[in-house]
Amino acid sequence: MNLFQSKGILRYSKTENAGYKLVVEIDSGISKFYRSLIPKYIKIQPQKYAPHISVVRKAYELNLSYWMKNEGHSVSFFYSNVIRNCEKYYWIDVFSVELEEIRKELGLPLCSQFIKPPKEYIHCFHITLGNVK
Repeated sequence: MNLFQSKGILRYSKTENAGYKLVVEIDSGISKFYRSLIPKYIKIQPQKYAPHISVVRKAYELNLSYWMKNEGHSVSFFYSNVIRNCEKYYWIDVFSVELEEIRKELGLPLCSQFIKPPKEYIHCFHITLGNVK
């Protein structure tokens, strides 16, 4: 697995239905490129939302004293060149100490249930490439 570095912009939001949400807006070229590497016989649909990294989603219990602290700030992240998939989704793994620190400040856990991150990271984020729903 090779890791490539990029940057994105932090965007915070809160809605009645989805609760608190924090994403990193990323260069759409990353997801377009990796989606183009998926064999054409797999009918993959791009995700509904602009390409992003979810940092917080559907969270209702947060340390709100840090909410919106980094709105519009640029953050660095590393992404893998390995395309992963399950029955419905295709994605690439993302790692970032900066995003881990933001989750810690907000009182959210740092753990990766399915992917073991490289030794310098605790949490594995991802960029969804699409789905086969």
